[in-house]
Amino acid sequence: MIRHPDPRTPEFRVGPPVHELVRVSCERYADRVAVEELGQAVHYAQLAQRVDAMRSRLAEKVAPSSVVAVVGHRSVETIVAALAVWSIGCVLMNVDDGLPEERQRLMFGSAPPAATIRCGATTQLELAQASPVRFAPVDIDHAYIAFTSGSTGRPKAILGSHQGMSHFVQWQGCEFGIGPHHRFAHLTNLSFDVWLRDAFTPLANGATLCIPDHRHLGARDLFDFLETHAITAMHVVPSVANHWVNSAPARPPIATMRLAFFAGEPLEGVLVRRWQARFPSCEVVNLYGPTETTLAKHFKRVPSQPVDGVQPVGHPIPGSTTHILDEQLRPCADGVVGEICIETRWHSHGYLHEAGLRAPFVDFQPPDGPLRSVYRTGDLGLRNASGEIEIRGRLDDQVKVNGVRIELLEVKSAIASFPGVRDVFVCTTGTGYQRSLAAVLEAPQEVIAPLMVHLRQTLPATMVPSRVLTLATLPRLPNGKLDRTELSRLVSEPPPARPAAAPLRTSGAAATERLELLWRAVLRSDSVHPHRNFFESGGTSLTIVELHARIEETFRIRLPIVRLFEHATLASQAAMLAGDASPGTAAAPRAHTAVRAVRAQTLGVRHRRIRQSQFQWSERQNPDAKA
Repeated sequence: MIRHPDPRTPEFRVGPPVHELVRVSCERYADRVAVEELGQAVHYAQLAQRVDAMRSRLAEKVAPSSVVAVVGHRSVETIVAALAVWSIGCVLMNVDDGLPEERQRLMFGSAPPAATIRCGATTQLELAQASPVRFAPVDIDHAYIAFTSGSTGRPKAILGSHQGMSHFVQWQGCEFGIGPHHRFAHLTNLSFDVWLRDAFTPLANGATLCIPDHRHLGARDLFDFLETHAITAMHVVPSVANHWVNSAPARPPIATMRLAFFAGEPLEGVLVRRWQARFPSCEVVNLYGPTETTLAKHFKRVPSQPVDGVQPVGHPIPGSTTHILDEQLRPCADGVVGEICIETRWHSHGYLHEAGLRAPFVDFQPPDGPLRSVYRTGDLGLRNASGEIEIRGRLDDQVKVNGVRIELLEVKSAIASFPGVRDVFVCTTGTGYQRSLAAVLEAPQEVIAPLMVHLRQTLPATMVPSRVLTLATLPRLPNGKLDRTELSRLVSEPPPARPAAAPLRTSGAAATERLELLWRAVLRSDSVHPHRNFFESGGTSLTIVELHARIEETFRIRLPIVRLFEHATLASQAAMLAGDASPGTAAAPRAHTAVRAVRAQTLGVRHRRIRQSQFQWSERQNPDAKA
């Protein structure tokens, strides 16, 4: 392990790059096991020999500063290839062979490599048929090309830094005492930048890296792997960990696990508690930082009994500073939500494209200091009283429904903590005044009814999803994160047409069936309760106007809108339309209040008092919420 100078100190200057740090481990721990795979143990001395052999082959064929693609999956061969690429001064581009062919084609097109190493049963070196044309790095600090997860559109290619990678690996090893006594599970797919810390933090610090085969990636077999191989540490994405702890059958806790580094998504308190029930001796660490700023730039040691909701990401690692800025890039006061912007010496070199490199950083002028360069993460957060950064959603996850500003992350947290919910995705559907929230749960169907009761009791009405779907397993991207595009598509599809579960009255059966379809369309819900008030079902003073228009069109009648407030349930409205109800039989006070609300909307008068009482926290954190 490289312990001097201490990377946690401000005066620290990055020394050797990662491949040289691993070389030091190979010399210092020559007789210790570096990598275990499929029952085979590769010692550090053997690892160095294999890297040297690959290096000799590459050096004969590939010029320094070239891009070299390594295609394969988690294995000793891909680790050897990566170290060999760096040792001849070339830029590494990892491509997971399990990705779709079109995705691989886009990655190769982003930075055409001079050579490709294909790691499989045998390792093959392929030279480019034509000279690469788009990118020719010349800076010795150019280390690797990583790609954004790319849930939609073309993936972005980001050129990573040797110094940034080395700084993080040394800091992580020193901060958490990583050394030969640790056994890391190697679980990250090849095409993501976090593969770098997953593979090389252990190897640069003398630990053993344990690689499971594909059979061990399911929840049941993974727990067997962790126990059988006495794994002490791992890196993991929260949604993947959530799937494991909720899907694996009950079994005795695993005592060997000591460190779990969570990163890539907001970490919920409920997941931490479930994880620690499986691994009672494990310390959970929350890492945070986008690819553009190199691996991670924040960390938080999560307490063993965390509160519900998204966990803080703590403090910046040495060499980084975090600013909370408003839309004009002005500093926000502590406790006020703004955009999280990261300043660091150890950042990436920027995005690759045909014209060359484009830096993703912007200038920020603090009131009491020189001009600074920061990366705008797009994440919303605040600095709490302890100086820690708390995540409060994303700029693109902050939505307005009926004029009320809502953080989707807050709704997600409320649902995720409910018993029986293993995972959840929340988004909006519709546009304009028809906009509403929708949720997809990884949960049994019978969870929906008690969950909706719970949400109506704990959240303002506008924050309760109007449509809730359940799936046995939520769809995911190759990196384990939720497939937001597919989930959004699922909730945007119209509910399947179906007749009413049972006629409310024989004489009004036709009216009931037609009216139920209208309610479901307006509320964006797969089902409605015949005796639940329209507003308790998720309706608002705006959507009841839409319901009124649809009723008049469908039934070809002229109907005063006040009648819908007087008959506020599906059953009473159906009876009214069938001619079986007399006016004024419903609760009049609620009707008068709702009528006044509709008139106020018509006149353009905002319900500030109502919104302030329902969304006091939202407006306190977001002063523009009334805009």
